Amino acid sequence: MNLIFHDLIGKFVQVYIDDIIVGSKQKEDHLSHLKLSFERMRKHGLKMNPLKCAFGVTAGEFLGFVIYQKGIEVNRNKTKAIMETKPPSNKKELQSLLGKINFLRRFISNLSGKTKVFSPVLRLKREQEFRWNEEHQKAFEEIKVYLAHPLVLAPLSKGKQLKLYISASDSTIAGMLAQDDDNGIESASDSTIAGMLAQDDDNSIERVIYYLSQMLVGAEIRYTPLEKLCLSLYVACTKLKYYIRPCDVVIFCRSNVIKYMLCKPVLHSRVGKWALALNEYSLTFESLKATKGQIIADFLADHSKETEEVTFLTTKS
Repeated sequence: MNLIFHDLIGKFVQVYIDDIIVGSKQKEDHLSHLKLSFERMRKHGLKMNPLKCAFGVTAGEFLGFVIYQKGIEVNRNKTKAIMETKPPSNKKELQSLLGKINFLRRFISNLSGKTKVFSPVLRLKREQEFRWNEEHQKAFEEIKVYLAHPLVLAPLSKGKQLKLYISASDSTIAGMLAQDDDNGIESASDSTIAGMLAQDDDNSIERVIYYLSQMLVGAEIRYTPLEKLCLSLYVACTKLKYYIRPCDVVIFCRSNVIKYMLCKPVLHSRVGKWALALNEYSLTFESLKATKGQIIADFLADHSKETEEVTFLTTKS
């Protein structure tokens, strides 16, 4: 599919396996874009199911998410399935539940931290008894409260400031990619597409683009706090490389992780190897500045109990 539409992808066509989106910035261009796409399909003998097609829409479901000009929203059927799930009674049911939650991980701040309480249960052997206690139920209820009003993630916009907030704790690393929004639209916990469009504020605030988090395993747990922070930087840049690779990245943090990483021998240190892998990015460091915005406050509050250090990466596209 990518080969068939190779010269149209990135212009007005987006392809994922057998799903195709033809999107136009101007309404008057849409018919010509559809015509070119149909001609390409006809040339290669592709057929479409009319029951799975939608034409001339400004919003639609794609890969399980609702895509709109102003953002990406969770499909309510996905959250409903989680909200109505009964507490798991065995390991298999817990794995199924976590699979549904992990599908929405980009919408949830520090999901690994929220679900780490389930890790010991997932490691149970077949002969061991499965027990769902109050601690597990409390963590599950907190996730359901969060998903009751999920965020609307912002699309990446060129020319607007891009920021990546990173944290490291004893057992998890996490990050939040955000961007300034000149229209005053913020990814508050009760945001919806309708609510976003209803706002009319000239203040530039920040919107979330992507949340990421990861559990530390094995030797990673024994890393120093600064090494965990370096790992967090490496993991975030690797996972978000298509967002930040074209940008000049300025790192704001309480410790100069770039200087620390460059001081390590490349061939004899894990930190040095991370530094070598980060050479493809344009990274500079500046001192930590005051932050503002509700999403930043929420992110910091979400990590305040377990985070020793928070890194702020500011980028300009």
